[in-house]
Amino acid sequence: MAKTRAPLSDAERAQRRREDRERLERAVKELLTSEGWKRWLKARAVLRGYSAHNTLLIAQQAHRRGIDPTYVAGFKAWLRLGRVVRQGEKGLRIWAPMRLKPREEGEQAGEPRVRFRTTSVFDTLSRDCQGRVLPTA
Repeated sequence: MAKTRAPLSDAERAQRRREDRERLERAVKELLTSEGWKRWLKARAVLRGYSAHNTLLIAQQAHRRGIDPTYVAGFKAWLRLGRVVRQGEKGLRIWAPMRLKPREEGEQAGEPRVRFRTTSVFDTLSRDCQGRVLPTA
């Protein structure tokens, strides 16, 4: 049976938004160094389907874990590709858009609404607790 999450309070939601903004600010500050710029360009070349913000987040988190991002996808995408994410594997946090239906009161019919939430994506290259590269097959 799937676990259900308790709804977040306004304070918890505000704290998460603050942490997400801080994480993105740190990634942008890393661009000011030549090494950070090189990492971002390399990640941008490999991860063409991701937005600039998400590429920054992926490059920063992958660098902290000591990996070079190669092919990054979400949990369900890996399942569709016939692969699995190892239990306990920590994902790279990015912002994913959620397209919402327009509300009937106060909004024009057909006006799209987009909100963002954080979600995890996983790279093909994984490492174990000691930093050794795990096989990807």
